[in-house]
Amino acid sequence: MLVKDDSCIAEQTIMRYQSNSIAELLGSDWYGILLRHPDGGTTIDTFFDVSNTSNNRILEFAETCISSEFLEAGKSDTFNYDGYYYVYPIRKTQKGYYVFFLFYRKDSPFDERDIRWYKTYAQAAYQRVLLENELVQLREYNDAILESTDYSIVVVDKKYRIVSANLAGKEYFGEDKLNFECFREPQVLIKALGDVFAGGPKQSIPQLWYQDRKQVARYTLFSTAISPLKNSKGVVSAAVIIGANVTSINTQLQTSAQQKYYKDIENIYLSYINDMRTPLMNVMCCADMLKVSANLDDGDKELLKYIIDETDKIEYLNKQMDIFRAINQNDGYSRVDMNSVLANCVTIAGRMKGLKNVKIHFKASNDIPPMSIDGKELYMVLLNVIQMLLDAIDNEGEIEITSCFLQQKQRAQVQLGCRAAKTRLILPNSMEMVTSNILQKYNGKLSYSIEGSNEVRYEIDMPVM
Repeated sequence: MLVKDDSCIAEQTIMRYQSNSIAELLGSDWYGILLRHPDGGTTIDTFFDVSNTSNNRILEFAETCISSEFLEAGKSDTFNYDGYYYVYPIRKTQKGYYVFFLFYRKDSPFDERDIRWYKTYAQAAYQRVLLENELVQLREYNDAILESTDYSIVVVDKKYRIVSANLAGKEYFGEDKLNFECFREPQVLIKALGDVFAGGPKQSIPQLWYQDRKQVARYTLFSTAISPLKNSKGVVSAAVIIGANVTSINTQLQTSAQQKYYKDIENIYLSYINDMRTPLMNVMCCADMLKVSANLDDGDKELLKYIIDETDKIEYLNKQMDIFRAINQNDGYSRVDMNSVLANCVTIAGRMKGLKNVKIHFKASNDIPPMSIDGKELYMVLLNVIQMLLDAIDNEGEIEITSCFLQQKQRAQVQLGCRAAKTRLILPNSMEMVTSNILQKYNGKLSYSIEGSNEVRYEIDMPVM
């Protein structure tokens, strides 16, 4: 027992005595539980009267014949005092009260054989009280652990019925039966459970994706362990599923990885720009000097014009690549222009599409006010969605990006969609996890829809603060 507790509820004890026919066993006219106070006084806690016996008679006997030394010794005995009495000491409380049973018969003494039977019953009943108290403490102890932990814990039988679960377990895995439809790869969970029920060892699922059906595009990632639960014959009759929510840990790792990825790209591009800057400026200066020369014929002038046009293109590409510097600006929660960020993302997307033949169309709403948001995080949200659209296109297609401002709701919306001969949507993935996590920080949300087999659409909705 975690904490010593040999107490009982007197009323329940008397009711149990009645149901077990203790009065008939001892032939009692009156029986009850009494308390001897530290100051020597005696009171009746609870009782059952069979033959209309006066409580005063009982108290008179107790105060006259039962000493505290007798109760301290803890041995039961019979007494003859204007009737027949049998006293059975129970315990002494921490506050110094003696608790004892008292049985009374009017006309005949208690039979010794009946007393022996009662002693056996009383000892068993007391052990039962201790056991019940221990079970109550253990149950409350286990409940406290189960409900205070962040883990989702459920116990399921072989028909996938939930036998027991804490609140977190019910939220994600279900209350009556396992909600397989809420998991991205239910067959992985089914196989692991099957292996455990077949007598196999403990199973683990490092990544078990859960989708909240009430909130579109919101996912939870679990690291899950499944252990067998055997009965007294050693047969596996149930399984314990323990799921650790590692969404935030995974999101932080993915966010850090993305930030490093963009930083690496910036460093690479800026290195190229710096390496090209000096020779490019030299060529441009020489071209400008030749342009004012009077010794050039028409063919030379045409060639010079071609050189100037090509150097301008290189300079324009350098400026486009320099946009990657904006992603890594440490500006915190500054006032950010959504459309400027979108325009930069469209430019960056031209570098992200690789060999795919993808046309990107952008239409901005000019009434979106500046937003109080971390610029780096806004870039990450928009670039992640654009990258997911690019991944959804096999080889050739179009991406449309539009922004608008909902005046009444004071929210900005960005709609991003792709159209191709064939599209695909693979969810969830790390980019979407990062995107949803960032948007939740700003009370925003990400939703998606699929139109047939050739169109995928995302919508970003967030407040203007």
